Amino acid sequence: MKSKFLLSTSLFSLSMLSGCFEDATDAATNEIQETTPTISCTTESLKDNSGVKIICDGDSIGVVLNGKDGKDGKDGKDGKDGKDGEKGKDGLSGRDGESCYVTKNTEKNGFDVFCGDEHLGFLANGKNGEKGADGADGKDGNDGKDGTSCKVVPNKDNDGYDVICGNEKVGELKNGKDGANGKDGADGKDGNDGKDGTSCKVVPNKDNDGYDVICGNEKVGELKNGKDAVLPSSSSIAPSSSEAVSSSSEIPSSSSVASSSSEAVSSSSEIPSSSSVASSSSEIASSSSSEPIPSSSSVEQLSEACKTLRAKTDVFNSLYDVLGCTRSNEKVAIIIRHAQRDIHKYGDDDGLIEVGKQQAKQVGEKLKALNLDDFYYMYTNVKRTAETAQIIAVNKGENVSTNINDWHKHNIENLTEINQNLKESWYVKPNQNASNCKGNASWGWSSYSKIAYQEYDDNNNRQNCETAFYPIDTRVDDFINTYFTYNKMHKYTLAISHDQYLVPFVITISNKKIHDDVVDSKYDLRFHKHDRDKNGNPNFNYWINYLAGVALIVDADNNVIKLPVKALDDGFLRKYENP
Repeated sequence: MKSKFLLSTSLFSLSMLSGCFEDATDAATNEIQETTPTISCTTESLKDNSGVKIICDGDSIGVVLNGKDGKDGKDGKDGKDGKDGEKGKDGLSGRDGESCYVTKNTEKNGFDVFCGDEHLGFLANGKNGEKGADGADGKDGNDGKDGTSCKVVPNKDNDGYDVICGNEKVGELKNGKDGANGKDGADGKDGNDGKDGTSCKVVPNKDNDGYDVICGNEKVGELKNGKDAVLPSSSSIAPSSSEAVSSSSEIPSSSSVASSSSEAVSSSSEIPSSSSVASSSSEIASSSSSEPIPSSSSVEQLSEACKTLRAKTDVFNSLYDVLGCTRSNEKVAIIIRHAQRDIHKYGDDDGLIEVGKQQAKQVGEKLKALNLDDFYYMYTNVKRTAETAQIIAVNKGENVSTNINDWHKHNIENLTEINQNLKESWYVKPNQNASNCKGNASWGWSSYSKIAYQEYDDNNNRQNCETAFYPIDTRVDDFINTYFTYNKMHKYTLAISHDQYLVPFVITISNKKIHDDVVDSKYDLRFHKHDRDKNGNPNFNYWINYLAGVALIVDADNNVIKLPVKALDDGFLRKYENP
């Protein structure tokens, strides 16, 4: 049995040795195997059975000895059993290792707490707490009072309005009498001189769920209907008064809601203005506050109707609607075509016909009804633009000469650069002629619509147009950035210009989408496409009307809203003829 074991061991050792030998001689074998004959090797047990000899081709080349058996290792001793740890007391000692868990107890509507097999306690589901008692009414503004809504209601007996909070009348606004026109002093400037009496009124503000206080054309504050709010103190109603309003006192007229009148509120007319269409997002400042009273311009918000109007650039908007949708901190420049002239008279010294004078008079009267501040007027060196501006100013009620010759001759010599640039030459490059762009058999006027729409007869016509004109969109922006930035502007400017200046301007600010708002009509300003009718006569249906043009609304950050506007009922000329 032992010899078999030794033989097996020897064979195993031999095989291992043989494997090593093969690995060591692989490279040499590859080189000599073609010239060296194969050698046969065998093993032979040693006589004392201590191993085997390795015999190759009859010669003994080595011996492999059998290894000795190792002694059995001694068994290891069992480890001692550990003792149970003591239960912890006061968190000082560890407790036996036991898991804790929580199980639901449906009978008791809660949870049982177990640690190991021991039940340590029970967690009950809490019950809904009882309803707390109502808090006591506040006194002297120290404690909170139940929410009370406030409102303003007409008071016919007092010819004004009562301010009601809950069931309590906390004050009133009295309608004042119209202030008399000032005779001695000129209109106040910078608050130094008195201005003509201005009426104040309270008008509903549906967007803000309250009332706006309007003095002249300025919104001086608002009264908001409360919603579950604390009763306001009287000082939250008076914008500039040091007196508190109570049910037994009236709001002082000149110091509370009248900005420039010694009388209080008048409600004899509803005059739309820039402040009457804007609502405030905060209450009128409290007179007891140490902070200065914010102007209405810092908090004004436009109605949804005004937001929609100010975004509409593809039609001629009503000039009066646009003016009614401006904030008090914005400035406005209006550039429109002069009123109607004789179609056969278009020289620099040619003025308006009677129809044109009536058109300008109508515009002045409508602007007067808006109760806006004074306008700054501009016009070109052409008589009809000066005449249009003068008639509008007179009928707006401004202090200007009623003699057009005095107005024209006095101002024409001192026209500024901007007045001179209110003409179509603004778009034409130096030493160029706009008529080079008109194309074959077309009217010279067509050049101004063609270059604005960038629609040409052919490549030659395109080249002629682009050589003669600046890019219109760039030139429009240059004009605004040069002359109508916020710091350079007056509050309101009315500039009277010409059709060939305004046609490219309107086309550009409408993104070439200006069109007629008449149902089923397809008018636009593509005069170059329709400049002659079937008989070869000029077709001015696709031309800008008298007293139509653009309005620029500019804020303190020089953001500009550009809108096509019309002062008459139609922005398109329709018929080019004398009445």
